[in-house]
Amino acid sequence: GSRIIRWRVDWRWYAAAILIPLAVVFGTGGLNVALGAPDSALRDLELSALVLTFALRLVIPVFAPLGEEPGWRGFALPRLLADRPPFEATLILGLIVAVWHVPLIFIASEDLAPILLLATVAVTFFYTWLFIHTGGSVFITIVAHATEGVVGRELTGDDAWTGADETNFALLYTALWCAVALALLVFDRKL
Repeated sequence: GSRIIRWRVDWRWYAAAILIPLAVVFGTGGLNVALGAPDSALRDLELSALVLTFALRLVIPVFAPLGEEPGWRGFALPRLLADRPPFEATLILGLIVAVWHVPLIFIASEDLAPILLLATVAVTFFYTWLFIHTGGSVFITIVAHATEGVVGRELTGDDAWTGADETNFALLYTALWCAVALALLVFDRKL
């Protein structure tokens, strides 16, 4: 429980928790537009709606961040790290989290592209990186998870990119999270 309210971490970790997911999603959106997707999905984003969604994702337990992070980073990760190196612990946890999300592929209202399961494994490395560098703060992973899920849902589906543009977005999004995970593994010896 104390990990969930461990919010006193250096401001740089808040910046990383918010800016890296935003860079991935907007980078993905920019690449998608460069590949021919209409730019209206990006232009139509409303900052006030995104901020409200972010705030709700921070405090409502049925949304993924507050509902998942205490279990994944508050319970499972410390136990996996107790007798495994961070890479191995994160890979195991990432696979478990991906399997947890498999039902979302078959729920029409969620419409999770299967390739996003790989993105789930990759983003797990980012969350572990934050967790390790903040002394085990689950709160910072909740902030990162809340940020990570705010914009992507607004860029796909009925009101934004559909069809091939939505598929390209999922592929690019996965590729960028894999690049982030690889960069963290290469440049951070703790991970």
